[in-house]
Amino acid sequence: MNPRTTEFLFKKIDKKNPIANAVMATTFALSLGAASTTMAQTAEMPFHMEAYSWSASAPSATVISTSTESITTDVISAKGAPWLRLSFEGTKLLEGSYIELISQKDGASQKLTQKDLQNREYRSAYFNGDKVEIRVHIPSGDTTSKVNVSELKVGEMVSDTDMGTASICGVDNRVASSEGRVARIDPIGCTAWLIGGERLLTAGHCISSRTDIISFNVPASLSNGTVQFPGPEDQYDIISSSIVDGGRVSLGNDWAIFNVRDNGRVDLGSRGSFSIKRDRSPSTIRITGFGTDDGRTNQTNQTHAGANRSASSGTVLRYTADTTGGNSGSPVIDEATGMAIGIHTNGGCTSSGGSNAGTGFFNNGLWSAIGTVNPDPDPDPDPVPGQCINLESVTPFSNTNTGSYTADGCSMTLTGNIWRATTQTFTVTSDSVLTFDFSSNGTGEIHGIGMTQANGAASNRTFKLDGSQNYGIDDFTYTGGTQTFSIPVGDYFTGSGFRLILVNDKDSGAENNTTTISNVRLSN
Repeated sequence: MNPRTTEFLFKKIDKKNPIANAVMATTFALSLGAASTTMAQTAEMPFHMEAYSWSASAPSATVISTSTESITTDVISAKGAPWLRLSFEGTKLLEGSYIELISQKDGASQKLTQKDLQNREYRSAYFNGDKVEIRVHIPSGDTTSKVNVSELKVGEMVSDTDMGTASICGVDNRVASSEGRVARIDPIGCTAWLIGGERLLTAGHCISSRTDIISFNVPASLSNGTVQFPGPEDQYDIISSSIVDGGRVSLGNDWAIFNVRDNGRVDLGSRGSFSIKRDRSPSTIRITGFGTDDGRTNQTNQTHAGANRSASSGTVLRYTADTTGGNSGSPVIDEATGMAIGIHTNGGCTSSGGSNAGTGFFNNGLWSAIGTVNPDPDPDPDPVPGQCINLESVTPFSNTNTGSYTADGCSMTLTGNIWRATTQTFTVTSDSVLTFDFSSNGTGEIHGIGMTQANGAASNRTFKLDGSQNYGIDDFTYTGGTQTFSIPVGDYFTGSGFRLILVNDKDSGAENNTTTISNVRLSN
């Protein structure tokens, strides 16, 4: 059995037939190579594809006309559908022409240019309801643009949403969550979450042909449990070519990492990210994700914390936090620190015992992929290759520790007399370029960045960008605001084993100096 098809079996669980459920759970255990009765936890949203024929071209079917543009309006519909997605194969829009889509149910809207359509593989966002108003804007003089609506993805109402309760550890104690770093994977029905470099983690068995988009800020479902979607500003298309996984899915080796495309509305990086660590020892584990439930809370953001089981070992984590179908891919969180220690993948709890399970970061393949995968295979990549360096994993540099710092993924702000060095090391070649965003208040002695192979001063490898002290390399000057620097470090030094150092130095007086450094990338 292909373990990536288990979500289909899971949807067939019959809450009225516990004997059949037990048999089904055993089937999952065999398919996943688990040592105990565990279930992969996806919850696919039912839908069907429907051919559709609608077109508009310049200058046909003009409903509204001005001296500058014509606007063709109509309504695309699929009677009774809870949600729709439109396909635009064969559409061609010249510069200045665009499509505007508006849900007649909740007013959610989306603007699509030719570039947008190409980036989204000629598909719209998901819209709630069975009617979407379409407006085609064509500038005066454009006689070439044309729009085709060729197909609809049509959501279907669900008939029973109380699925996966076999993985509730006693009584369902999940509560609503506002955690903004987790997203629902649609329409396969899983959970994904953000780590540094705007990458997302999920379970490997959540990756299939039905892995389509991720949705943040998911709204309440319909009263019968049929899912609804957030506005287009909270939806991001998954880049299928970016997906890296562990190969054959098994308990403890069930993971995937991927990227999404910019949606043109909300920068993904503004949503934050989880810090991660290798740890099996937290006493309390929290699982936050989009599990199934009754009614309006079905596949919405919910959370619960439970005990870490002593059976956690190797690459497998076990715990008694409540989960259901749709929780696959959720972060396994150390309640004490808020840091993630793995990926939830399997249910196994019952009303009388057992445990749920996930893949921990002691899985070397997963840990390596997090450190090496290019985080930005977008159609419009950053001009400087290489991944954003995670600035949360740092140590004190020398004895300069009287100040403080805050770090969030790829950004750090230092205050007072403080230097920090990354635990990660780097190789610098003659072609290496260090690129980053920088700002300071200029009240310190040295505001800057550098690299070192030892835990001591490195004036010949420190770039002073601002400050009063004559120290280091001062070939680059900060002029104010948030400024982007590209420093050809390979012109100054080369070698291996370099740690990045971040400098906010002031040895006397009021420690009111600050430096912020973010989006650091090293290309070779």
